[in-house]
Amino acid sequence: MGSIIRHVHVKDLRQNGDAWNPVLTGNGTFPLAEVRIALDSFNYRGFISFEWEKKWHPEIPDANIALPQFAQWFRENWHA
Repeated sequence: MGSIIRHVHVKDLRQNGDAWNPVLTGNGTFPLAEVRIALDSFNYRGFISFEWEKKWHPEIPDANIALPQFAQWFRENWHA
């Protein structure tokens, strides 16, 4: 499928029973490292979009916290 993937959404989640709750990137249990490795395995160079669903999860931090935190995490971890 690598040749047809054009856009990837990235977010981190923490599992709580049967539910997955959004958390700041790097603080969850979603296998982000494995996603990066899978994308790197076919030299993915398409768009990567940070997904933050404050509208549906009003309890999570505001975007002015989440966006800079994601940018820092991305610079440090995505192509490490």
